Amino acid sequence: MSHKTADLTVLQQAFPYPRSGAGATTDLGRLISSGIEESGPIPFSDFMAQALYHSELGYYARAKARTVSKEGDFMTSVSVGSVFGTLLARRLHRFWIANGSPSEFTILEPGAHDGSLATDILDEIDSLDPSFAKATRYLVCEPLPARRKVLEAKLGNRTTVIASPTEAQAEIGALVANEVLDALPVPLYLLSNKQWHEILVTSSDGLLDWSSRPANLDLPSNFPEGYVTEGPPDLKSFLEPLSTVFQQALFIWIDYGLDEETLYHPARTCLLYTSPSPRDRG
Repeated sequence: MSHKTADLTVLQQAFPYPRSGAGATTDLGRLISSGIEESGPIPFSDFMAQALYHSELGYYARAKARTVSKEGDFMTSVSVGSVFGTLLARRLHRFWIANGSPSEFTILEPGAHDGSLATDILDEIDSLDPSFAKATRYLVCEPLPARRKVLEAKLGNRTTVIASPTEAQAEIGALVANEVLDALPVPLYLLSNKQWHEILVTSSDGLLDWSSRPANLDLPSNFPEGYVTEGPPDLKSFLEPLSTVFQQALFIWIDYGLDEETLYHPARTCLLYTSPSPRDRG
């Protein structure tokens, strides 16, 4: 099958990032541009990874910014009160009892952000069952150095903050991850001229822009012209280190999303003609 050049017009209109409409270029933007101009265009997933998780300039590395709160960029179940943490603590307590109330029970939370969920869970554990509280060891896994400092200052000796799951080993426990999976970097795909193309980020004279390359994607080609969708994140690299922490564990993943039928419904093409919020997906 011959490969045709992708028409990026709709993509540029609907998703003006990674370009800045104000003409401003951030320090991270300059850093990404410099790398692209030296080594060539990068997949959108690589751009997303740097934009979110660069150790000093990424979105989540801004330790003093209130990104997740009523006053921030978006809210989660933790932002509206302690009930969510209370319910999770009681679920963990039932799992602990069902497994014989072991004397050591480890809770691992990746992506704890500012530690609010950990605080709510631990507060409920303390009031729920002193024996469970005594057995509990709470680990927070945070790879970003600036955010680790925030967590250590807020949580003190109530938790142990680690940089990688490889630092932890436990016989029995639980993993709790609130809205982590939807923040993993993902590839972006565009249907153009009845062919799927992977979206790339390129740079010219220090300005970021879109590019593309043909993609062998296992999706039908009968979606509307200009249809854009995300591909799956690299779950293997993310999950493998977590899977080695426990010998026996309950894994709790809290997130949201669409089923396949809804996600790929042709009507969702209309999203391309609006200005999506930072939390809109697909």
